[in-house]
Amino acid sequence: MRAALASIAGLALAAALLFGCGGDDGGEDERAAAAGLCAQLQDWIDGIERSSKELSDRTVPEPDAAVRKRHFEAWVEDVIGQTRRMRADVAALDLDAPLTGIDEALEQLEETREEIAAFPERDPESLGYRIARVFLSTETGFAKVRTWTERLGDATGSDVLGEALVEEPACVDYNDPLT
Repeated sequence: MRAALASIAGLALAAALLFGCGGDDGGEDERAAAAGLCAQLQDWIDGIERSSKELSDRTVPEPDAAVRKRHFEAWVEDVIGQTRRMRADVAALDLDAPLTGIDEALEQLEETREEIAAFPERDPESLGYRIARVFLSTETGFAKVRTWTERLGDATGSDVLGEALVEEPACVDYNDPLT
């Protein structure tokens, strides 16, 4: 609940600063938008890291491949849900740029869902291989969000926003949620 309230407050602040009261503020609106965006991305990363840790805690000691498969199915649904919420939160910032990187990450997660559905329920060696492939595939999707963020200043035509994204600690210190 506290995280949700902080997220809503962050969005409201970023939107208020982004659309402000008018006048030239020397780029403060763009810097505030960058801070809001990067905070949303960091919340998303933190949530996926928690989900992935829980997945590891549940699957590593589990000897039954069918049970491990169910844990992965629940995990990918959770990650897709978190990514959709993050997309909605970022869209609410109204950055005047397409959300292509986030959309591509969602497409990759849909493919990951299909890979997990194809996991065997009785072959632990094959399952281990497929688990490794799922994580590599998912990391590819997360990298698309990183690339999109790096190019966002150009997409919006705002040099100030682009510079702010490069300087904002949450975006500079972006790490892959699965690493």
